[in-house]
Amino acid sequence: MLSQILSFIKFPIQAGGAAIAGEQSQAELLAKAMVEIGNAMGVKTTALITEMDTPLGYYIGNSLEIIESLECMKGNGPEDLVEITAAQGAVILCLEGLARSQQEGEDMIRQTFQDGTALKKFLQILENQGKVTSDKFGLS
Repeated sequence: MLSQILSFIKFPIQAGGAAIAGEQSQAELLAKAMVEIGNAMGVKTTALITEMDTPLGYYIGNSLEIIESLECMKGNGPEDLVEITAAQGAVILCLEGLARSQQEGEDMIRQTFQDGTALKKFLQILENQGKVTSDKFGLS
């Protein structure tokens, strides 16, 4: 059973002209259906609808967006990227009982960017996968 493998599912649903769901009303229907399916499988499920008509951050393109993500984890990310990342992460913290409210969860996520905890965890994940995390890329 799915609930024996997963403790929760969080679906990111995008709305807007560049999104698969299209209009906000279609995104809401998709989100509702996904949450109902997950809950019916015995897994705590939620969906967060975001607008996809405007790019996040300052950069466009995979490699540049990765660089910007690393900057975000170093506490130097553009506010729109930090905002959506904190909101998405806060949902997970609330589902896991690690935050009592969305705002508390967002504050916790933002703190990990400022104090370097997010970047340290990312580097640990890379090391666990056998990747070299030398300082040649200025990550630490």
